[in-house]
Amino acid sequence: MLSVIIPTLNEEKYLPRLLTCLRNQTYADFEVIVADSNSIDKTIDTARKEDCRVIVGKNITNPAMARNLGASIAIGDVYLFLDADVHFSATFIATMLREAEKKGVMIAIPFAKPVHRNIINTIIATTANVVSLLFQWFHPYGSGFCILVKKEVFQAVGGFDETIVLGEDAHFLRKARKLGKFRVLTQSAIGMSFRRFQKDGYFKMIVKMVHSTFLLIIIPGIKTKDKTISYVFGHYDHK
Repeated sequence: MLSVIIPTLNEEKYLPRLLTCLRNQTYADFEVIVADSNSIDKTIDTARKEDCRVIVGKNITNPAMARNLGASIAIGDVYLFLDADVHFSATFIATMLREAEKKGVMIAIPFAKPVHRNIINTIIATTANVVSLLFQWFHPYGSGFCILVKKEVFQAVGGFDETIVLGEDAHFLRKARKLGKFRVLTQSAIGMSFRRFQKDGYFKMIVKMVHSTFLLIIIPGIKTKDKTISYVFGHYDHK
């Protein structure tokens, strides 16, 4: 069984679209867990109306904590972590699981594509895909908006590092790779949102991503001490 785990904080605008995508999947053997960070909007009500399993944490300050919270009640033997603002086709989960099984992988990420396509978004997504493909053989790199991992690997790693400000997803993949085979799945693609880029600024976000990647790859020991990277969880529509 598959456990789909969605970290949320004030996602009433985007969560319904994701839940519709999940409801329309050709693959049906999965549960949906919404790990909420005490939202003040209708996120929790929306999740419960769709019969999701909901768990609420009142002291969640980053996505890593929310993902770990959701995993704590998951009953599946495989976890699929999804951000609330992603979008995909009806065959996405079936295609992803089939390719993962064929390649014998225990940790995987799919290709990314922009939900809203323009030249800048397409260039960023394409670059991320190329980097992920090149790095998959020796140093996995990917984003937390979609990560597939077997439960046994997740538990052995200890989940996501909740002390990392930005880049906890890449850090998780790097640690998980030591315990199981990692690959980028090229037969499936997920629509990623660029709302944080749009709100915080493209240049600023790119600099943050390069900075955090440098810290994690070149000097990973500094990851919990670095204070130059700022990241605000769930700041899009609510103060």
